[in-house]
Amino acid sequence: MPPPTKSKTNFKLHPTRSRHKCSAILIEDPHGTSRAQVKLDSAMVFLSKIEGIFTVPTRGCVIVPAEFSNPGVRVKAGDRIQIRNANQHLNVEIASVEWLSRPSGSHLAFLLPKEIELSQIPQEAEIWIE
Repeated sequence: MPPPTKSKTNFKLHPTRSRHKCSAILIEDPHGTSRAQVKLDSAMVFLSKIEGIFTVPTRGCVIVPAEFSNPGVRVKAGDRIQIRNANQHLNVEIASVEWLSRPSGSHLAFLLPKEIELSQIPQEAEIWIE
């Protein structure tokens, strides 16, 4: 197990491992008097904030990610993503990856399944990928 690390609040964070993935973090106060274990969704990786959302009448809802936080992540049709903000989340599969051309430059966009409506997308959301 890796050594504990200190957070900005002086709590010690102890990663626990399950099959070589970080599955939980054990949080311990500086005096060792209180501990809490927080289970992580270790399979999800932050991809990007959402820059724009719109609907194509015959195809469905499209989300436009801002710049990817991790340029090494590859995204393709069929990938499972989670669109989330602080209050809610939506699990979906990418129906297709599209290329947008606009005056400010070219950009990727994700077409979501037809049953997803614009109103289901959380406001000020982020895209996390599995």
